[in-house]
Amino acid sequence: MKIVKQACTLDCPDACKFNIYVENNKIIRIEGWKMQFIDLHAQYLDLKKEIDANIQKVLDHGKYIMGPEVAELEAQLADYVGVKHCITCANGTDALQMVLMAWEVKEGDAVAIEVAEEFGSYLGNALANVANVVDPDIFVIGGGVFKAGKVVLEYIEKYYSQYAFMSCKNTGFALAELGNDAGIYGAARLVL
Repeated sequence: MKIVKQACTLDCPDACKFNIYVENNKIIRIEGWKMQFIDLHAQYLDLKKEIDANIQKVLDHGKYIMGPEVAELEAQLADYVGVKHCITCANGTDALQMVLMAWEVKEGDAVAIEVAEEFGSYLGNALANVANVVDPDIFVIGGGVFKAGKVVLEYIEKYYSQYAFMSCKNTGFALAELGNDAGIYGAARLVL
């Protein structure tokens, strides 16, 4: 067996040194290889001065929601994609809800049903993949999905049952009783 010493060509803090064990021109094993795909701390350190200054600026003016930084981001995004206006939001579910509200879609509309089914298929498939690995007793659906209620939950369950292994088919589903306030209660509980 031959050992081929290697070193990462990237400028890593740990220098990423590792050994590759080769036998008959085939890699048998690799030892000592540590690869960090996303090093958020290193990225933060590269931008620390700018990030910290911007955080301090927000803390100083106290406009945490819809402050001037949001307007600046929206203007930059609009310019980047070549449109007149851009509206930012917290997550994909909020984005979807904004579009449906703009179209004045109500429960039972053909558009609402199609969107709920497509969304349910994606989330049902994703939850089936999670269940196939960890086999939970129940999925509690909260956040923006909670707002859609039982309509979306039916589609999630429908597609979940198509993709889940037989051993996971009895996993339960429930809507979070705390709705969007779950994060607030969780944070408060953590502090107490």
